[in-house]
Amino acid sequence: MKITYNRNSMFATIAFLRKQNPTAAKMTELELLRHIEGSMMECADNDDCIYTGTMGYLVIKDDYGYEYAHFDIVVDPSVCMPYESVSIEYSCR
Repeated sequence: MKITYNRNSMFATIAFLRKQNPTAAKMTELELLRHIEGSMMECADNDDCIYTGTMGYLVIKDDYGYEYAHFDIVVDPSVCMPYESVSIEYSCR
């Protein structure tokens, strides 16, 4: 299986996590890279998996087939902050 992702997104994600997440700050850049790529490999191997993540990042299987998978990497800007719930009510059409 061939996995692709935006390299700039990966390095920006690693920098963000090392700055914002105390657990990620204890890891080297290479360890984080391997961790995130490992998440991609686990998701790529599972046909039912569309996304996965932890530590404040999420990898999303954006374009995929039998022999390839492209991933987008996103981060949660509120990692390690208290959780605050918001409810929005709207009427459906």
